[in-house]
Amino acid sequence: MDRQYIGNKFVGSAFIIGGWKWLIDNLQSVNIIRSPDDLVYGLVYELTLGNEDTMDKTEVSYTKQTVRIELEVNGKKTLAQGLIYLDKNNLGEGTPTDGYITVMNVAIKDAVAGGVPQWYIDEYIRKFIPAE
Repeated sequence: MDRQYIGNKFVGSAFIIGGWKWLIDNLQSVNIIRSPDDLVYGLVYELTLGNEDTMDKTEVSYTKQTVRIELEVNGKKTLAQGLIYLDKNNLGEGTPTDGYITVMNVAIKDAVAGGVPQWYIDEYIRKFIPAE
C-alpha cells in the first residue's frame, strides 16, 4: 500500500472479524469473499483523503465496504473499523499471472514484516502465490 499510494501511515496488522477468505479470483486479481470458516489477515494503513479518492476511482469494479477488524498495534489488540474493496461479482478462484506473482511476493514480505502471521501466508496465500 505504501509503495502504491504515497503518504499513507502504517498502523498495524489486523484480521477481519466475521468470516472472510482471501483468494485470487477468476479475473486474476486479489479478492476476499464471505466464508464462515476462514479469516483474512492484512496490514492496516491510515489513508490520506486524496489516496482514498484515488482508490475509489481506480477500484471502480470493486465495492468499498467497512468491516470490523481486530487491530494489533505494538502488541496491543483492539477492535476497530477497517475499509476494504471487494468484487462481489467475481467470486470464483482463478490463477494469477506471472507478473502478479512477483508483485504479490513483495507484498507478502511486507505483510510478514508488518505482523501478518507466517502460518496465514502458508495456509491461505501460498495456495495461489508460489514463493519465488
